[in-house]
Amino acid sequence: MSLAPLRMLRAASRLQFLPAERSFATKVAFVKKIYSDGSTCQKCDFVWKQIQKDNLVDKIDRTIVADERDPSSEGIVLAQKHKVQRAPFFVVVDDAKPEEEKIYDVYFKLKKDVFDQESGEKEKNEEIIRGMMKQVF
Repeated sequence: MSLAPLRMLRAASRLQFLPAERSFATKVAFVKKIYSDGSTCQKCDFVWKQIQKDNLVDKIDRTIVADERDPSSEGIVLAQKHKVQRAPFFVVVDDAKPEEEKIYDVYFKLKKDVFDQESGEKEKNEEIIRGMMKQVF
């Protein structure tokens, strides 16, 4: 059996002719932060807009909030469990190994590893710069 049709599907997916396939994940959660003053995390908003632009919203199974005003919020608990220091981050689970949660705190890495799509240099640089600016301010 030829693998050509599968290669064509993946190529079409990368070009966004078809919805992206998941390479291994069966569940993907987007964890965003709400600050103690009630404002939303700008980088989280930026990454969500990028997810929309990349037509991957349907691949995100749920959004979880890490609310600094509530230390018991699901997102805060997940961040502590996985020792994640920045937002947003993604929790990826494969039904074959539900006890193993893989964490991504860089969107373009998730996009490549989980959705089998490459990110452009401009997109990578924007995410890196936004992360650095948040640490400075």
